[in-house]
Amino acid sequence: MTYPSSDVNRANADASTDSPASFRTDVLDLIDKFNLLRNWISDFMRGLLTAGNPAVARGALVVPSTTGADASGIWGINITGNAATATIGLNALGVGQTWQDVAAARGTGTIYTNSTGKTIWVMVTVLAPANTAVSANISGVATWYEGSGANTRYVTASFAVPPGASYSVTTSGSLGFWSELR
Repeated sequence: MTYPSSDVNRANADASTDSPASFRTDVLDLIDKFNLLRNWISDFMRGLLTAGNPAVARGALVVPSTTGADASGIWGINITGNAATATIGLNALGVGQTWQDVAAARGTGTIYTNSTGKTIWVMVTVLAPANTAVSANISGVATWYEGSGANTRYVTASFAVPPGASYSVTTSGSLGFWSELR
């Protein structure tokens, strides 16, 4: 399969000057080119896995080795096996995970560690009195901060925690909700 060599002309999809029929033709041309690109990428990946070896495919995708805590890589893709038995598995955020209310097992100012082997998503709501700060830290780095301002109000922090990373929420306000997609 050959990648399409012509670009989509931006002027082609100008609804203000095109008739409805020519605009439809331009959109269909864009869809055809998208499908060609999708098929080309699929063929490229199939070729990496069948003719090459998983290490080459991991390198092409910038996916690390499938051993250790970061086995899912930055794209949530696992490539395992050898050239004859290579498989791709999706290990992205949300796949095989559910939202869990963990407020009873969590508290502000305490450091927790994501030991799930996958990236998790954390959502915390705090009732923050006037002039109270709420902050989130991941592996000792401040990643989020918000103050309540002059009024008491609910403040919500939402952040991703990579596998093996520590995380905490710090505030003098009261914990309202703490849920995690894990």
